[in-house]
Amino acid sequence: MALAGLPAAQAGTFSSWAKSGQSSLISGDNTVRLVSDTPGQAGAGWAPGSIDLSSIMSNQANYTEVLFSFKVSGASASASFKDGFSMMLSSGDVPVFKSSFLGLSQFDDGIAFAVDPAAGKTTSLDVGSVATASTMLGASPVVSGLNMLDSTQVDAKLRVSYSTVYNSWVMTLKMRDSGATSLWKQVAFAQYGAGTFTNPADVRVGFGASTLNGGSANFDIVAFQASAMAISPVPEPGTAALCMVGLGLFARVRRTPSKRAASA
Repeated sequence: MALAGLPAAQAGTFSSWAKSGQSSLISGDNTVRLVSDTPGQAGAGWAPGSIDLSSIMSNQANYTEVLFSFKVSGASASASFKDGFSMMLSSGDVPVFKSSFLGLSQFDDGIAFAVDPAAGKTTSLDVGSVATASTMLGASPVVSGLNMLDSTQVDAKLRVSYSTVYNSWVMTLKMRDSGATSLWKQVAFAQYGAGTFTNPADVRVGFGASTLNGGSANFDIVAFQASAMAISPVPEPGTAALCMVGLGLFARVRRTPSKRAASA
């Protein structure tokens, strides 16, 4: 599976990302700061190139995994913060940015995962659900044992596959914090119809954040990577059943994720 339009590597920099709103680059271009610790902001950042998901639709043994790491810091981040960030997948060109809750852009196909780090909640949103993001997050269960605040680095992975039985996209988002005993936890599961992406061969990945509800925090993306994977149908003796068949980097910085959340 190809990862279209991507450089071989970005050498630890986000300099080629498309940014809008109040998003900016910090730490020598090693971090995308979606919004800073100031009320009333919204920002977004989109990775260069696109992911080709087309072969997933004809082969259930294939899937794509998007890995990223983020940090949230700021004195106002609390259980009543009521803001957060989003991860967006959308076909074609980078959507026109709108200053809105979670920095969600107004796109006409695709899906998003909304995250409220202070409340410890995550949900998925399909096209047309942007206006209900706050309500859906409020109704989502709390994921226990996961610290998404206090400048803690949180690693996340989104697995995207396709069910030929149900003709639908299947997406699982998992996270873990940097604690010594931290385990991967499933924070969201989504299943959407075949028409979710107008062009599955050209899917963009972006992130947004907001501080529009009176609180404030820094929302930082500190690492990002996308890889094309396959499940080996007949593993050779002594080899792992899961093997990597292709790897494309959007960016990798410092160090080498609707239905509701459940513990992994």
